[in-house]
Order: sequence, then structure tokens, then C-alpha cells
Amino acid sequence: MENYDDSEILGTEKLYSLAGIRIWRAPSAPIRRLMTYPSYEGGEWEAERLNNRWQTLMFLLTLLTIIFVVWLPHQGFVVSNVSAVETSSSLGAYWDVDCRASVSSIDWGTMTPGQTKNVTFYIRNEGSTTILLSGIAKNLNPITAEGYIRFVFGSNDQKVQAGEVKKVTCSLTISPKITNITNFSFDVLLQGTNYLLSDVNKDGIVDMKDIAIVARAFGTTPTSPRWNPNADLNRDLEVDVHDLSLVCRDFAKTSQ
Repeated sequence: MENYDDSEILGTEKLYSLAGIRIWRAPSAPIRRLMTYPSYEGGEWEAERLNNRWQTLMFLLTLLTIIFVVWLPHQGFVVSNVSAVETSSSLGAYWDVDCRASVSSIDWGTMTPGQTKNVTFYIRNEGSTTILLSGIAKNLNPITAEGYIRFVFGSNDQKVQAGEVKKVTCSLTISPKITNITNFSFDVLLQGTNYLLSDVNKDGIVDMKDIAIVARAFGTTPTSPRWNPNADLNRDLEVDVHDLSLVCRDFAKTSQ
């Protein structure tokens, strides 16, 4: 390729030359144009310059549109408020296995769409009988966050003897599709019961009656007319195939 002659750039003003890169400006242009010519000693090659400034401008406008309209809205963060933790009278929740530091709240911190966080602590049966654990998410605010936030208590239906301490894990997942929500909050209720969660009608056995109750509420959320919180077996604020599978898994089991 032929060497470039600086004298051929008419009506321009040299700004600076640094490390083999020469920058030029056209002072009279309504829109200032920067043209860069990479080169090295010997001048054996140089880059082809952009001759159409409008083409460059349209490219930049298109790029900005993609960033601000398509990409940026999905890169925002979601900040959950601290979740208050409530327990039934027969349970105690603690951060340590020695049951000295009580759990009164869970700080989920800052989460981004598609992210999952796990929190581990200990549950002690402080009653005199064997119980079955369950964890429930309630008081979600704003309600528009339902369907985008999934809370799971990993020890549902786990038996705990009187005085026994169990290690449990809660998880929170933010849907990658969440939009227009910058903060949310919900409470966690930990309970000890005498019934399996899948025994929806609490008659002591998991049977077709329980399957029918879940099927009737299938596809609903807390704002739906057919919403039944007892059919939301995994307490993720939506009755779906996960809840139906739990009933099928426990079919014919007795609660007591």
C-alpha cells in the first residue's frame, strides 16, 4: 500500500501525533469528525478512513438505541428488603448449631435477574412432640413481583423430634424476565405441623381429594380468583406442576 502524504489532507488541522497515531480534525465541519490513521515506522500500511460521517452517525445512534432500549432495561438490579422471619410456638430458628443466635430476619442483599441465593440456618423443635417442618413465604410486596420471585424452603415435611436440631436451607431466585421492579420484600413463616404439606385437606392421608384441590387451583397466583394458598405446596406463590408432583409423590402416605 502506498504511503499516505499528510499534504493531501486539505483544510484540516493536525491535533496531535502520539505513538504512531495521527489525529486530524476538519474545523469547519458542522459535526466534528475524528479520523485515525494507525501506522508504524516505515509507513508500510495505514487504515482506511471513514468517508461518510452520516454513516458513522447513524451507526452510533443505532448502537445507543440498542443499549438504552433493549440491553440496559434488563441489566438493572433488584434489591430485596430484609425478610422478617416468624416461627410457630414449637420452633426456634438459630444461626448456629448451639442455638444461641436467634434468626429474626434474612438479609438477601442485592440480587440481579436470574440469580439464586441460599441461606442456611438451624431449626430446633422446642415442643414435646415430633413435628413436620414447613416454610412459607407471605406478605409479598409489591404483589406485581409474583411469578418473578421464587422462594423455596428446602426442608418441607422433614420430621424433627422433640429437642432435635436440624440444619435447613432457604433459597431465593429472581427470574431473568423480571422488569420494572427495583425492590421487593416478603416475610418467611416457619411452622411445625402434624400433617404432610401434600395432605392439602388435612384428613390424614394424601389421596385423590388432595390432587383435585391442587388441580382446581392450578396456574393461579395470590391475585387469582381461584387462588388457594394450601394448594401452593412448595410456597413459591404459584400453583404449578411442582405442587402437583409433590402430591403425586406422597400419594397414599399418611400424615400422622
